[in-house]
Amino acid sequence: DGEKDRLYSSLPLQLLESTYASVFREARHLSASSLACPSLGSGVKGWRPAISSGIALSVLVQALYSARDLDALDAVTFCLADDASWLAWNRVFAAFLGQPHSLDSH
Repeated sequence: DGEKDRLYSSLPLQLLESTYASVFREARHLSASSLACPSLGSGVKGWRPAISSGIALSVLVQALYSARDLDALDAVTFCLADDASWLAWNRVFAAFLGQPHSLDSH
């Protein structure tokens, strides 16, 4: 896994951050009330789900706090490829936001 870790750390995280920021800017531009977003950057040669989910959440929170225009956004759904990704994203979101009162099945 050492070579994999070097690959992940060498990828530009700023690219992932700017891609998520673009998604949220476009949602604001469209005055979207809901958004379905794929788990960007966590494909075969991408970041580990725990890394991409942390960046996604961080950029979403920044977008929500910096742009009142996102007030129209009632729901953001992150679409994940598999159960392992869902578990990793759930752990990261719970660490940032606390455990939800009821955890719906994915």
